[in-house]
Amino acid sequence: MGLYPGTVKDPHTAFTFAVLDDFLLENKECKTAALNYYSKLKWVTSNAFPGTIPDRYRELMRVSRQWCQLKYRKWHGFSHDALRPVEKGGLAIFCPACPQPGLNLPFDWQADPVQWKFKHGFVMDGNFSAEHMKMKHPEEDVALSNGQAFMVGQEDYKAHLAVAMESHQVRVWLHVLLPPLTPKPTSRSTCHEHRAVNQANVDRANLDATGIGATACTRHGFFVPHTVVDFQKGERQMNMDYSLSNALLTLTGITLVLVMYDIMCQYGIHVRKRFRHSAYLRMPFELKIDQGIGLFHVHGHQDCCFQWFSPNFIVGAGMVDGEVIETLGMTRAHRQEVLDDHMNDSNWKKTTRMVLTLMTKWKRVLLGFPRSKESFEALSASTDEEVLEAWQKEYDDAMEARQNDPKIMDTFDVQLRKAPGKDLTQLRLAGEESAKGLEKGTAGWLSTGLKIQEAQLKLANDIRKAGQNPSVAEDLKTLERHQHLEVSILTFQRRSEKFMGRLEDVPAMEDCDDGAL
Repeated sequence: MGLYPGTVKDPHTAFTFAVLDDFLLENKECKTAALNYYSKLKWVTSNAFPGTIPDRYRELMRVSRQWCQLKYRKWHGFSHDALRPVEKGGLAIFCPACPQPGLNLPFDWQADPVQWKFKHGFVMDGNFSAEHMKMKHPEEDVALSNGQAFMVGQEDYKAHLAVAMESHQVRVWLHVLLPPLTPKPTSRSTCHEHRAVNQANVDRANLDATGIGATACTRHGFFVPHTVVDFQKGERQMNMDYSLSNALLTLTGITLVLVMYDIMCQYGIHVRKRFRHSAYLRMPFELKIDQGIGLFHVHGHQDCCFQWFSPNFIVGAGMVDGEVIETLGMTRAHRQEVLDDHMNDSNWKKTTRMVLTLMTKWKRVLLGFPRSKESFEALSASTDEEVLEAWQKEYDDAMEARQNDPKIMDTFDVQLRKAPGKDLTQLRLAGEESAKGLEKGTAGWLSTGLKIQEAQLKLANDIRKAGQNPSVAEDLKTLERHQHLEVSILTFQRRSEKFMGRLEDVPAMEDCDDGAL
């Protein structure tokens, strides 16, 4: 049984390796905080007098951080060389299935004419639940793995924020130089009222981190090492730029990448300009980036965003939805290590389930592909060859130009005409009464019938909502509405004789022969 000392100098307390492993496991699986776990240990030790057990909560907090750090250094090959520096993200697990030259791609993959198979995918998102209060004594904070796992190193990140700019500042500069070609500068969303855009500069004085932003791979949901950033205000572009930059640095040799973000229609407008402005951001010149929005969020945007940014229209995106990413009283360094630990645990679980996940998806493809192919071939067979060639040309043009001009994706927009409203239809029918020899007032009579039907449905719905024990006032109101409906229906039926004739003049069904039908 291994023992870990509670202090470095003159230890009087020790924790077993088993209890430290058990705490880290409960923390990840059950989200048990150290205070609650130590409380459990006291109750297990003495169910009758837990207050007599010495308080070793502070020691557990300190030792568990050290123990977790030692285990990660062991797992990633740094345990026997204490002087060997750990590179950025060196203690983090990354996706084993995403294309990585030298790891899981054939030696001649660059000679393959179908390059979209090797397109990498990233999805970015923010989370405002992982906030952090300002520390009273930040100088006492000790970091064990600053920038060595998923959270970025603080020094370079703060230096980037000091010189970074937001897109609306870029628009101001362009507006001065090129007024005919650029929109009037604005910091608000030009799409729908996206909170991440409009509240990007909302400040909270009591917090040094209002949340976090992260990048993960689109297909498998693995967090990307050294890409998790803290928000100082809202979800600002400068924060997510730094996350994206570190993610792009992992693309050794890959030149095609899909980047998905809930507000990509706003974020992606001047992303390359922002990267050129900061000395701390890197984007390979030869990199071709497809911009996308997750399927859940894209339907909350303007209609045009669907064809511009939906992964359904991006070659190499695969069947993804782009939504794979949606603490109290700890120090900043401790918070960073806990988040790193949980993200590493998430990536490890995905690694162990990767084969089963891919097999499940492959079986789904085997079932779905023949059906899709059959429907596609049936549609192609029913369409003229000239139309097919025109569609293919529009598709090729859109795929070639979409990175520079998302508006070209309008070719995938379904052209639908809005149906005329009830008032417009009634006006049209009233104008046709004389031309078609109809009785005057037919359109108004039909409109009255529709209004009566709407009133009946609304009354039935309100009665259902009132339940089995409505109040006296509700019963009285329901009775009044019933009586009003009865009068309206009787009036409507009396008027119907004028437009439809008497019901006894209509032949019964058994009197009609097949020809009449």
